[in-house]
Amino acid sequence: MQLCEKEKFYKDIFENASRHIPKIIWFQIEKLLHIKMLSKEHLFFILVEIAKNTDIQIDFNPKDNAGIIGNRVYRFSSSLLSDEIKWIHVHDVEIKIKQIENVYPLHKTFITYGKTKSKKDMKEKDSKFMGEINRMFIFAFVHELIMRCYRINDRFSKRDGNVKYITSDEAPFLLEVLKLDESLKRIYFENIDYILDQQRIEQETMIDVKKSLKSKKSLISKKRLK
Repeated sequence: MQLCEKEKFYKDIFENASRHIPKIIWFQIEKLLHIKMLSKEHLFFILVEIAKNTDIQIDFNPKDNAGIIGNRVYRFSSSLLSDEIKWIHVHDVEIKIKQIENVYPLHKTFITYGKTKSKKDMKEKDSKFMGEINRMFIFAFVHELIMRCYRINDRFSKRDGNVKYITSDEAPFLLEVLKLDESLKRIYFENIDYILDQQRIEQETMIDVKKSLKSKKSLISKKRLK
């Protein structure tokens, strides 16, 4: 999906997606198609968008550059540098989450390690966090599905064949469909606070900047400014 051209529908890839993407996403896709709320093309475009916004970087030898992977920084415990630790794997996952306008990164790092170089041990420990990566992808898909309803004058609001992409007026019906899946709601709530915290910090920072610029008080004397 990362290799697909945007806004181009690949029927074969869409039909085979059920074997690869998280089951909960495909279940929602089938439900939305059944009630004719969205077209296959629109749903496929969302999957492609999320895939292209997902970046997974893997480091099998992080002791050489602990705390840095690619162009990102992550927390790396110094205790893992011990000679007792024979192997360490780092999977750093970042998905760009677009709200109505702004984009925020959903970023998580998964570190597995062991004291013996057992392939079975490596495989078992590495597989444990794959479910968490799936949940990140599920959240990104559902969030993009919802947010496209509220982007005014967006290209997704135009008609696509006989199916019109849902608008903000019709969004409550989409939310009702999504609310029926308790697992999906739980995954959404697990991740949305992470995005909202980033928005809150950004907003508070800008408010502080505005207050500082409006204030007549100065930490620097006028003489020093001259």
